[in-house]
Amino acid sequence: TAWANTDCVVCADEAAVTIARERELMPAFTMMNRNKHRFIFICHSGADLLPGMRGQIDHLFLFLQSPEGMDVWRDTFADERLREATRLNQYECLLARRFKPAEKIMLTP
Repeated sequence: TAWANTDCVVCADEAAVTIARERELMPAFTMMNRNKHRFIFICHSGADLLPGMRGQIDHLFLFLQSPEGMDVWRDTFADERLREATRLNQYECLLARRFKPAEKIMLTP
């Protein structure tokens, strides 16, 4: 299991259902970084995660967001460039990383 190993990739799809802001899952988020895991989760809104969970994210692929949804991530990453997430086109996203400026990237259709 991921708890007993290091350098794993752990995926959670539909975070609104699988994580659902469950406070009991906070240790999983902190364990991911401590054990050098990559935690990939797919969600439609940052509101699906508690602030402490969002704070453990070091890479974020941010697709088109509502202004309210973008504010959650802008505050989490302290990056005003994330405002651009309200104006992204199809196949565009912003790559936000801790302590680096966000950059727009284009996915290949």
